[in-house]
Amino acid sequence: MDDLAQQGEPVSVKKLFMAICWLKLYEIEEALAGRWGWNEKTCRDAIQEYLKRIRKLKAQKIRLDNLPPNTKFLGLDTVHVRSEEFTCDPS
Repeated sequence: MDDLAQQGEPVSVKKLFMAICWLKLYEIEEALAGRWGWNEKTCRDAIQEYLKRIRKLKAQKIRLDNLPPNTKFLGLDTVHVRSEEFTCDPS
């Protein structure tokens, strides 16, 4: 987020997460509007703006230099962590 803030415009956390959510789920505008509580045009404009801002970060490297040596990374998907899936069928 600091990198996005250095581009000059203030960062809206909600709009940033909406854009990231759209990248993951690729929802239609009506579903985004229902999920995030804005109208379709606001969602579309915010996603386009934040994707452009994220795209500008492409030239920068992701660096993990300042992490403590004992830092560990774990995958948080259903391969490594057991999850209970929601089902509508009681059987």
